Amino acid sequence: MSQSKGPGATSPAAFPEGRIALFYLVYFGALGVFLPYWSLYLRDEGHGAEAIGALMAIFVGSKIFGPPLLGWLADHTGRAMPWVRGFALLTVLAFLPVFQVDGFWAMALVMAVFSLFWNAIVPQFDAVTLRHLGARASEYSRLRSWGSLGFILAATALGVLVDDFGSGIVPVAALGLLLAIFALSLSVPDAGAPPSLSVPGSLWGLLCRPVVVAFLGASFLLNASHGSYYAFYTLHLTQFGYSKTVIGMLWSLGVLAEIGLFLVMARLLRAVSVYWLFMVTLGLTALRWLLIGHLADSLVGLLLAQLLHALSFGVAHSVAVDFIHRTFTGRLQGRGQALLSSLSYGLGGAVGLFGSGWVWQHYGPTASFDLAALLALLAVVLMAGRRAAFERRP
Repeated sequence: MSQSKGPGATSPAAFPEGRIALFYLVYFGALGVFLPYWSLYLRDEGHGAEAIGALMAIFVGSKIFGPPLLGWLADHTGRAMPWVRGFALLTVLAFLPVFQVDGFWAMALVMAVFSLFWNAIVPQFDAVTLRHLGARASEYSRLRSWGSLGFILAATALGVLVDDFGSGIVPVAALGLLLAIFALSLSVPDAGAPPSLSVPGSLWGLLCRPVVVAFLGASFLLNASHGSYYAFYTLHLTQFGYSKTVIGMLWSLGVLAEIGLFLVMARLLRAVSVYWLFMVTLGLTALRWLLIGHLADSLVGLLLAQLLHALSFGVAHSVAVDFIHRTFTGRLQGRGQALLSSLSYGLGGAVGLFGSGWVWQHYGPTASFDLAALLALLAVVLMAGRRAAFERRP
């Protein structure tokens, strides 16, 4: 039986599934280096909690600028992959000085430049993947689960290596994976330009819709709530005597739960109210931060908190990609994904990381995670009563 294909879809024989999966595996493998261990590397280089929060905010905050730039280039030229390849190469070149820099401002400059290019890559790669999938867009989560596997492998392996060799191994591992990202980008074909039809008005018109404003605001708050986790989870657990190997395994457990979620996400999106899925996710994310902040001395509490990562990231990311894909159609797709990355992951993540560093320094770890829980609950308030508009399809 033949399978219908949406606009821009690739024929099953030509669909580069293996290469796309491998790209996600390596790209998020690099994230499995940066998120669990970069703050540890920065601490061992002599940076304090506020400086670490600010540097990690720069790392994430570059999503404010990088994705919209690459999204504009891809949408206006009708080709995404050549720009993805160029930005991947620039990431490698911009990262090289990290081995020579000393002091906060030099490190801040290097992190700002290389992360500007690196963070721009995946939103456009997501858009390419969705165009390859066409009418099978619900299969995105299955392909994205390979990225989660890459994160697990990197986080687990590097935890053992850091225990054995120290945090100096962290930038070496990162450089190797960044080189692999560039090499793999050369193997993935473009999916062609998105159609110019079916564009629901202007970009500004979409951004003025109340449900879009509310969703981007809720996503901003949700990602800001992750600041303490991404910047200080590893340092928080080392204060309770956990080894780097155990910490790496806890990071990996969260992403393993995320993989299980991604594998069933396509069915969930078809069978369950997307709105209530998102609302439950926001509420349980608040619970997750409270568990980490108040029960870090309990391995059972930490295990439960990491299992909730399936929701706080897995469901949240899948729902976000689905909403943006349904709302920003045609030639607005690339800029829609870029805006999600910029305003929610970028600005939200930067504000959360910078704020968590300040709170951590002045009020301690528990207060930092309490603030994170409050931000997630505020997102619930922002989305209240918006089910009909949120679930509407074009």
